[in-house]
Amino acid sequence: MVRTMRHASLIRGVALLGMMAGCTPLVTVAKGDGGAGAADESAATGGAGGSTGRFGGAVAGYNSGPGEVVGADSGGADTGSGSGGSDSGGGLAGGSFGVAGLGSNPPVEQPPPYTPTDCPCSRSFGSPLAGGCPVGTDASSSAFIGPEGGTVTVQTVSGTSSAQLFPNSLTDSIRISLTELNSPTPDGFIDYSPIYQVGPPGVDLPNGGVITLPYSNSIAKINPALAIYTADSLDGPWTKLDDTYPDAGFDMATLLRTGFFFMGYPSTGDDCLVNGEAPASWPTNATFSSCPCSRNDPTPSMWCPRGADTSTTTTLGPDGGTATLDGTPDTLGVPFRIDIPAGAISVPTQVTLIELSAPTPDGYTDFSPIYEIDPQGLALAQAGSIQINETNVANGKVSENDLSIYTADSVGGPWTKLSGDAPNAGFHTAPLLGTGFFFIGRPASDDAGCE
Repeated sequence: MVRTMRHASLIRGVALLGMMAGCTPLVTVAKGDGGAGAADESAATGGAGGSTGRFGGAVAGYNSGPGEVVGADSGGADTGSGSGGSDSGGGLAGGSFGVAGLGSNPPVEQPPPYTPTDCPCSRSFGSPLAGGCPVGTDASSSAFIGPEGGTVTVQTVSGTSSAQLFPNSLTDSIRISLTELNSPTPDGFIDYSPIYQVGPPGVDLPNGGVITLPYSNSIAKINPALAIYTADSLDGPWTKLDDTYPDAGFDMATLLRTGFFFMGYPSTGDDCLVNGEAPASWPTNATFSSCPCSRNDPTPSMWCPRGADTSTTTTLGPDGGTATLDGTPDTLGVPFRIDIPAGAISVPTQVTLIELSAPTPDGYTDFSPIYEIDPQGLALAQAGSIQINETNVANGKVSENDLSIYTADSVGGPWTKLSGDAPNAGFHTAPLLGTGFFFIGRPASDDAGCE
């Protein structure tokens, strides 16, 4: 089984249920960075504009009155008082996960309850609203992202969508936006999500990133052809992102260029189930590749994030200690780490960990970037330990026992296996005898003819 990528984590959101005096309650979605406010288990306060709330924004209230906070985890309701703020507030405030405020837009009504059906529902204009096909809300989020990379997230009734840009995909800091559009489904497709726009348009991302979209439809079975599609305009043409990977309620794929995105598959008729089973027109197998990716591939992949060229420095001395490097796409969940025992270093020393963007050594399949530990030539009087995370599309498809941490005195090699390498649920550890260069991999010949 393919191990789900650690950096594809869902971000929980909340929805605020405001009640107009004497009227039927309406659900409003927490889309805002439009006001100073708070959301917890007991109360909700809407603001008019300005400061940043828990998710990068707060929601402008709709009239004063009691309200509910609906928990995103359980779907239950914790009742508390809510004082409505201005219904004109909105706008984009700062914060890397900032979300546009509701402004004066009307609240979004909940779709009908989800009921599995034999035929797919649709978000196309004029189609009956179904619980499995909530329409787009025009919710938007934006943040300034630069060479260090970053993420923009939108939370609506459809779920959580995000656009993550890997380090060095941008040379300058620009405002990147993510918008869930209320636009009709492209002709010829069965839709499993609204259309999303990542802007500004036409920005190529040489180091790639990840686009993550929630999906839903009322049909009781999922077509294996379901994938994320992209286009430079709403009019298409739409192209399938071939490395789309399905998870529980969302799909993700490598983000190579800003533009328009949605979840769906080409329609082959009415696409209804036949006696509850898939029609003959449906494919029988997904097209997901099991071959390892490489950081040397000319086209970047979310499964093989290139090194971020970032570093961290820690002073270690006779008492020993730990140095870690994290916060990069390759270290999410498991940092690059070294542990030095007492007595291994005789005097206080500045130890620097670096994640390099250097190419994979010739003749190897890489399951991590190359890491450098400085100062070069430092030998440890007692063995420490090194920890490196595995990141490759082939995780779970090759035996971890076939992988090893390799080391060299220079980035050009020669490379040798670290003695005592031990795999451990997606990462490797090994005894560390000194500084140098390190990566996880195996001989490329082991992957010849993979399928």
